[in-house]
Amino acid sequence: MLGGSIRLVGNVSLCRMMATGRKFLQVKAAATAAPGHQLKVVTYNILANKYAVGGYHNYCEDRHLKWPYRREAIKLELEGYDPDLLCLQEVEDRVFRDELQPWMKQLGLQGLYQPRQFGEVSGPPEGVALFWRSDMFRLIESRVVQFAEHAEGRPASPRSTGSIRSGRAEFWDVFCRREEGAVLALLEHTPSGCPLLAVSTHLFWNPAYPDVKSMQAAVLCKQISALLHSRFSTLDVPVIIGGDFNSLWRKYKADNFDRYIPPGGQGLLSGVYSLMSGGQLPPQHPDHPAGRQRAREQQQQQLVAGALPVGSSSSSAELEGLLLDNGGLSLVTMHMSAHGCEPPLTTKTASFAGTLDYVWLSKEHFKVLQTLSLPYTPPPSWTDPMTDVDFPPIPNEHYPSDHLAMGCVLELLPVQQQQQGVASSERQVVAKGGVR
Repeated sequence: MLGGSIRLVGNVSLCRMMATGRKFLQVKAAATAAPGHQLKVVTYNILANKYAVGGYHNYCEDRHLKWPYRREAIKLELEGYDPDLLCLQEVEDRVFRDELQPWMKQLGLQGLYQPRQFGEVSGPPEGVALFWRSDMFRLIESRVVQFAEHAEGRPASPRSTGSIRSGRAEFWDVFCRREEGAVLALLEHTPSGCPLLAVSTHLFWNPAYPDVKSMQAAVLCKQISALLHSRFSTLDVPVIIGGDFNSLWRKYKADNFDRYIPPGGQGLLSGVYSLMSGGQLPPQHPDHPAGRQRAREQQQQQLVAGALPVGSSSSSAELEGLLLDNGGLSLVTMHMSAHGCEPPLTTKTASFAGTLDYVWLSKEHFKVLQTLSLPYTPPPSWTDPMTDVDFPPIPNEHYPSDHLAMGCVLELLPVQQQQQGVASSERQVVAKGGVR
């Protein structure tokens, strides 16, 4: 367990404050799991302080937004979860360096961190962090990835000389200006000798650019695949990806960002989710860069009496050739694997609710034994989680972030004999930046 005494913050006992009742609940019999071959995974967007105090959460009492209050609540929450792999998002540089990393080190966890400087809100850099339990895993190699640096098909001069809304250039302008990324850690699971790749990531937030998020997801998957291919002759290696993907599983209600929802009650599967679970994203999907540009051109036609912006008539056609796939990975989320669906929401503010946070698993390597319970009762059916789910906006007194932590207990299944263990040449840590 993550240690530390219970402290009083603002005369409110943290025991009382964090009495949320969230527990890991069994979903499948754990009798087949060999001792030492279970691991607990948690992903959590902890809400960077600069966003918490930036005026976006006016529904929350000021005292519950202050970092000292939220820090102790987050630490107590993580103590209760007791993860073996921990993926964090919106971790400010100073928080990682001066608070989280020293605390985790005392508790036997080692970490990686990738900050991003870019942001719409002024303040210190924030980014993604990944921690693993040192007596369960040994680091073989680490990499940090900034998505904009690795996109296939990126033009030599992606940014336009004029407005960001200049036809085809809009997609590349936005994509190349973003600094989102991921940290990748190739680990050896010491009880089994099996290699395992763990990843923490955070995709672009803006719902107006699902095409940018889809490209980011494609880059992420291909970088994971490239790291595995650099070490092994196969992709038959366990993979765990935790993060805030800023992408819904399904959207059932049309809005300003998706004006058309397919009939039949199945909703619209987001581009990121489609790509990661299905292997590729065809140009016909509305979240593919070509599909989104096509929608923009149609809107322009309506606004300008049938005339397209100068120079953009072939924008969607030029983006048709972008191949977006998941690098040959075979992935499923923990909730889909365990329950056959995703929860209605993992975040709720005064203006938005939905599921954005996922733990993705390589299908053939894990059995989901337990999942972290939800702090609400999912309705039998729902269309809009904002109105259909009985749960208050967060953060609040009990929840220190505007996202919920998501987690699971996994059984690591045996892999092929040639993949078990790591050759002596691979036992040397190659930390290509980011190990802090």
